[in-house]
Amino acid sequence: MTRPLRDSSRSGLVRACEWLALALLLCTHTVDAQVIRGRITVQQTEARVIGARVSAHDSAGLPLHEVFSDSSGHFTLKVDGRPFSIAVRKLGWQPSFTELIKGIAATDTVEMNLEIPAEPPSLSPVEIVTTVDAASLGPRRLQEARRRGWQVFEPEFVASRRADSPFFADLMRAAQVQSILLPQKPSDCVRSMRNNRCLTYIVDDQVIGYQLAIQPSDVYFFAVLTGVQASVMWGDRAPYGAIVIYTRMYGDRRER
Repeated sequence: MTRPLRDSSRSGLVRACEWLALALLLCTHTVDAQVIRGRITVQQTEARVIGARVSAHDSAGLPLHEVFSDSSGHFTLKVDGRPFSIAVRKLGWQPSFTELIKGIAATDTVEMNLEIPAEPPSLSPVEIVTTVDAASLGPRRLQEARRRGWQVFEPEFVASRRADSPFFADLMRAAQVQSILLPQKPSDCVRSMRNNRCLTYIVDDQVIGYQLAIQPSDVYFFAVLTGVQASVMWGDRAPYGAIVIYTRMYGDRRER
């Protein structure tokens, strides 16, 4: 005995409607999301930040989505329509947070580029093993700095000003460097007068970053480099110029 065609077609329609309803529900869930695309860069330098952990949080601070910035500093986050904030974290950097972001439609795709403070990564202690007398590094670097045409402030000048300079900024002020703007508060960096960008500190051949705490009594000599000069030596780690310092550890340490 065969079943009526009508009944069979109806049950098929019901099944089809059920699948269609499920498909629509899934589609709605996929589309109904705010997509936040952006790029993370460093303030002042606009250098891309790679491998940073980028996370969205609701108003209670609960995580909504988390990704890592790619090799170009880009990221894509998806949130569910609620107000949210974004946090950026990277090992060795100060965490950064946005304010609570509201008023974005649930289906919007938003471009949101983020700039994080120019804090240098934490550096692990480095042990140097060499057969060359470490005390000769400073004098050798001094000769190289002169040969390269850097704006050098000689050990004799530094020695004559140490006692009157409580901070390294005072030592630079005494040097009357014409091409830079000295910081007005501790959180500021030293800037190039040409482009108002931060100069990078280099201490004993190590790239430190835009902030430095060093006593003038520890300085053997220092030099101020233009952006071109610094880029030749350190590439995009010092794109706008550098303040190169060699300490008395590698210079006149025996006279301390």
